[in-house]
Amino acid sequence: MSSIKTILIADDDAFMRLSLKTVLEKANYTVIESADGNEAVEAFNANQPDCLLLDGLMPDKDGFTACNEIRAQKEGKAVPIFIVSGLSKAEIKTDYPGTRATGYIPKPIDWAKLLKRLKVLD
Repeated sequence: MSSIKTILIADDDAFMRLSLKTVLEKANYTVIESADGNEAVEAFNANQPDCLLLDGLMPDKDGFTACNEIRAQKEGKAVPIFIVSGLSKAEIKTDYPGTRATGYIPKPIDWAKLLKRLKVLD
């Protein structure tokens, strides 16, 4: 797996986007921001980031749907995609079966664990 340099984040909460961007840029990642799932799919196609962090619940197109749309593309099959959500793993499995995410990052985010998880992918 190639080294992660660019991370696409999608969250409808501007404060959460800012928090993610700040932490990730301090860890020397380049960050691309999206406010919803539609923007995330467009930004993925335009930029081909190395990893995605998608909020599970967003208006219009949620992170689960965006994840599956990206996975359906040739370029999206192997890229790490994490769903960031306040939902429990059990709720996600029940309410969003078939989501093809690499993993889940619970909210509130444990920043040290997030960075450690990204480093493992490097």
